[in-house]
Amino acid sequence: MCCDSGGWAIRSRTAARPKCSSSATATKYRRWRNSGSIRRGYESLRTRYWTFEWRRPENRLMKPSTLTVASMTTADEAAAFRTLNEEWISRFFTIEESDRKTLGDPFAAIVEPGGDVLVLRDGGQIVGCVALMHSSAGVFELSKMAVTPAARGRGLGRQLIEAAIARARQLGATTLFLVSSTKLPNAVHLYETAGFQHVGADEIPLSPYARADVFMRMTLPPA
Repeated sequence: MCCDSGGWAIRSRTAARPKCSSSATATKYRRWRNSGSIRRGYESLRTRYWTFEWRRPENRLMKPSTLTVASMTTADEAAAFRTLNEEWISRFFTIEESDRKTLGDPFAAIVEPGGDVLVLRDGGQIVGCVALMHSSAGVFELSKMAVTPAARGRGLGRQLIEAAIARARQLGATTLFLVSSTKLPNAVHLYETAGFQHVGADEIPLSPYARADVFMRMTLPPA
C-alpha cells in the first residue's frame, strides 16, 4: 500500500512501499490494516460465492434433508426404474432379453422372489434406483443401479450402494455379488471403494448378460 491523493492504492507485494509523507496518514493506515477490514471483506466475498453456488439448481439437489431412499411400492416407481435403467443400458450397450424381463415387471422379477428395489428421491423427484435380486439362501445380486443424468457426479451412487447393503442385511444376505463391464470404469471404481472385490466369473452365479466382463463379490459380516 502507499499514499495516493487521500486514498490507498494497491501495489505489487514485491514493490517497495514508499514512505508516507504524513505520520498521521501512516497511523491511519496501520489502524485500518489492523481493524479487520481485510478479513471482513474476504468473508463477505466468500459468503456471496457460496450463496451463489447454493442457488444453482444442481447444488440445491444435494441438500441432504431432501434425499430419501425407500422400497419400490407403486407402478410409477416401477416405470421410473425401467426408464432410468434403459437410458444407461441403451447408451453403452444393447438391451438384452434379461433386461426386458427384469425391467418389464420388476415386482414379479425381483420383489416377489424375495428381493427388493430401492428408489432414491430428491423431494418428490425420483433420481436413482438399485435392485437386490435374491439368488439363493443368503446370496443376493446387486443389480440395475442407475442415477438420472442430471444428478450424476454428486455422490448419489454411493448413497444407493450403502442403502442397498443395509437393506440386504435386513433381507438376510451374507453375500452380495454383481456383474459390470470394463466400459463402465467409474461404476467399477465405486464398487471397489464400497468394498466389493474382483472374483472370477465361475465364483458367482452365472450371469445372463453378454456385456458382463467384470465380476465382484462382497461378504457381509453379521451386523
